Amino acid sequence: MYINSPGGEVGSAFHLIDVIKQSSIPVYTYGMGSIASCGVLLMMSGKKGYRYLTQNTSIMSHQYSWGSKGKEHELYARIKQFEISSEKLINHYKKCTGQSEKYIRKNLLPESDIWMTPLEAVKHGIADKVIETY
Repeated sequence: MYINSPGGEVGSAFHLIDVIKQSSIPVYTYGMGSIASCGVLLMMSGKKGYRYLTQNTSIMSHQYSWGSKGKEHELYARIKQFEISSEKLINHYKKCTGQSEKYIRKNLLPESDIWMTPLEAVKHGIADKVIETY
């Protein structure tokens, strides 16, 4: 799976992650160009040992964000959904990177966006190898 993605909606990303994880065929992931937010979730979902980044890829990870508007009872429902999604996000990072929750919150999901080089992404466990393209 070749990934060049600015991100997107978390539920849609987890749909694709479920497809990847349930596949009987190993899914190799290749990040190129720019992978950000949900794009990172997809990148690290590939078969361990076969998650590649090209040397010019830009990688951005950040905390899950969401919009909020509506009536009070709707906001409470959204908060519950936010908590569920945040827990899924942390668990996914833990499974795919092998890092602790504390490490992930500090280094991969801090308050501000974090941009990484491909080598930094490998160090953090998001990918396995950087491919030289020239």
